[in-house]
Amino acid sequence: MSATDLRTPEQATEVLKTLVASPTFGVFLTAHAQDRMDDRNISLQDIHECLETGRVLSVQAGSNPGQEKWKVEGLDCEQAVTVAIAVYPDASSGLRIISVW
Repeated sequence: MSATDLRTPEQATEVLKTLVASPTFGVFLTAHAQDRMDDRNISLQDIHECLETGRVLSVQAGSNPGQEKWKVEGLDCEQAVTVAIAVYPDASSGLRIISVW
């Protein structure tokens, strides 16, 4: 995917809101994300709240064809949470969480 094919942050935020609102939506955590969650005391609920309240700050091309990487910033009940996500062309089943801070 070239830089000209990437969604804008605004477009990605709209896609994120649609995905999160789906009753079948889920997240998949990488080992790195799980380690960062433990290190930073961030729960799965915090990540879900970030995705529900957040907006996409940046969009980059991913390492796989058709993949994008989104940086999402949102709020949980206690703090601002930032989540890095790998988004695949058919993200309807969920998003892969790469890292959190």
